[in-house]
Amino acid sequence: MDGETSVYEWTQDSVLLGYRQVTINRIQTKIPAFQIITVDRFFEHLKVNTNSFQTESTIVMVSRDDLTPQASIFVPAANDSLLGVGTSYQDYTARIITRTRSGDIENRIPFGILSYDIYQMPILCRSVKILQQDLPLHILVIIPFTTPPGGMSELAEISIGKTDTVTVPAGTFECEQVIVKLPEFEEVYLIEKLGARQVIQYFNKQSGRKLSLISHRIKN
Repeated sequence: MDGETSVYEWTQDSVLLGYRQVTINRIQTKIPAFQIITVDRFFEHLKVNTNSFQTESTIVMVSRDDLTPQASIFVPAANDSLLGVGTSYQDYTARIITRTRSGDIENRIPFGILSYDIYQMPILCRSVKILQQDLPLHILVIIPFTTPPGGMSELAEISIGKTDTVTVPAGTFECEQVIVKLPEFEEVYLIEKLGARQVIQYFNKQSGRKLSLISHRIKN
């Protein structure tokens, strides 16, 4: 997984909306961690984002041992009021700072065992069988970027669904479904059964948006 770069296409109702690139690297912090960088770029003329920006990026750092979050950052490339959201996880508290042009907004949310940052969900779904054999798995999800700002936490359930053969631009893969249910929406991750358990496809049942793998490489 160290040095991975994956590129996806965003679609909705067979319309190409843009692209996503995900890069995963090992980093040496006080607690050895993975750094996951996600960059979404949507086509400007489609105006697909409710906040009217076309590019957004997130960085999340998680423990290499148990995937507990250490910190996360959300940054829109262009927005009238939002500059970014930063979250640090220390002493069983998620400290969320939302930076706006009008000033900073700070909130603190308790978290504990089986608590995760929303931006790390793809890597969590890849590892869910390794982390715990008893499924469904009930977790607490910290959502730093909310409207109004301040962040929030929600309970979620992760379960394993059926096995599918999936064809995407990167090829044809045998995958298993990992289903994430939150109060407002349900997500389905199609994870390859063999190898690195790469996310091959993602689907949001409420919005209809889909991510499909275009390419995947590992840095030598």
